[in-house]
Amino acid sequence: MEFSVKLSLLIGVLFYAFLVFTFLKKEKLDLKYSLLWIFFIAVMLIMIIFPQVVYFISSLFGIKTPVNTVFILVILFMLIILLSLTSITSIQARNLKSMAQDLALLEYRVRLMEKESED
Repeated sequence: MEFSVKLSLLIGVLFYAFLVFTFLKKEKLDLKYSLLWIFFIAVMLIMIIFPQVVYFISSLFGIKTPVNTVFILVILFMLIILLSLTSITSIQARNLKSMAQDLALLEYRVRLMEKESED
């Protein structure tokens, strides 16, 4: 892998790590959601430090250039993140719907109790 590519990737990954850890420190990102990001940072650092891993993966899948392998891995990681976020959003939507229904039932019961107390 060319030095300029390695340097660019290293700067990008270090900046990315800085962002993730800054978000963690400011509590804008929960630890359980950041573990996937931290794993990605570790994998990218390993691939930058040991480019033989990228060459091995490239030869394993028949990809001509290692840079293409890096791009494919990054795209796959983004798809994993997208699936994870979609799962989290679905769970949150389900929880929100359940809480709205519970709130509506509680409001209904309060109104009934108010009517009974007035009578």
